[in-house]
Amino acid sequence: MAAGLSGGIDAPPPDPSVLKNSPRTPVEHDHDRRWIADEYFDLIVWYEAAGAIHGFQLCYDKPGRERALTWTRERGFSHTAIDSGESRPTANRTPILLPDGVFPAQDGPCASFSPAARRCPPRSASWC
Repeated sequence: MAAGLSGGIDAPPPDPSVLKNSPRTPVEHDHDRRWIADEYFDLIVWYEAAGAIHGFQLCYDKPGRERALTWTRERGFSHTAIDSGESRPTANRTPILLPDGVFPAQDGPCASFSPAARRCPPRSASWC
């Protein structure tokens, strides 16, 4: 680490490959949620009022062909592609989820997510 202008030691730059864990946030008329993210993944965890996990959405391959694995108590699992809606730089459209077939569990995002999950709350990361 280098000495800064003030004579102190500069902090290293943030590591974009480390998941950033945001606090649980209340959402009016919806489930509380926690958002955990890095450059490749977004993990959104929804909570019941009593604190139990209601569901989660693991979005992966954000810089490429982004997809999402979603699980909720009512609906179970789904695997979708994320259409960002941003085909033109002058339009700001809402992303939508589109069917995307079978989740590649064996060699897909779980292989990358498991090591990154060490910074997640244990109950949020144990499914993968």
